[in-house]
Amino acid sequence: MKIINCEQGTPEWFAARIGVVTASMFKDATSKYVKPPKGKNVGDRKSESENYAFKLAVERISGESTDDTYQTYAMRRGTEIEGAGRLLYADKTGNEVSETGVILTDCGNFGYSSDGLVGLDGAIEIKSLISAKSIIPVFDGDISEYEDQMQGGLMISEREWCDFVMYCPQLAKVGKDLYVRRVYRDEAYIKTLKQELNDFNDFVWSLLNKLAA
Repeated sequence: MKIINCEQGTPEWFAARIGVVTASMFKDATSKYVKPPKGKNVGDRKSESENYAFKLAVERISGESTDDTYQTYAMRRGTEIEGAGRLLYADKTGNEVSETGVILTDCGNFGYSSDGLVGLDGAIEIKSLISAKSIIPVFDGDISEYEDQMQGGLMISEREWCDFVMYCPQLAKVGKDLYVRRVYRDEAYIKTLKQELNDFNDFVWSLLNKLAA
């Protein structure tokens, strides 16, 4: 494990992620068809996975980021809201949160930009959700949408638990601006995820070799 200390969203942060399969994209990276559309087979990669693999292959060849590094107002606002959520989480739980930049595996192929580390064993993942379609399932206890990211983050950071934090300042008047649910490391899940990620990384290299031939 290697930690690159930098502020998220800075040029240094983007540079540290060049060609890296990041935890926020694990769900897309490993996505395959269970019930394929016409012309596809069970187990074929979905377009999200193929497009992401191509992006990473190009980055590994060029050594340059293909992400848009320009921060719009909405992006800046999102960063500010995340910071407010982090402070509220620390205040409500009493947990001291330290920020970090990018955590990489020793091979450098996989990375995790944690929203905060807690003590020696914990981490937090903050989501500032807006739509009812995203918020209601979380209040109903369904955070499966973020499971790959959290378990992947625990795998990379070598930590034991991650607090899923949903921060919705628009719900402060009804006392539901902060939702916290602890997720513990699941070794069986991580084993399967690691296999799927290694398979995806091999696919990225196969595309790179094809492009470079």
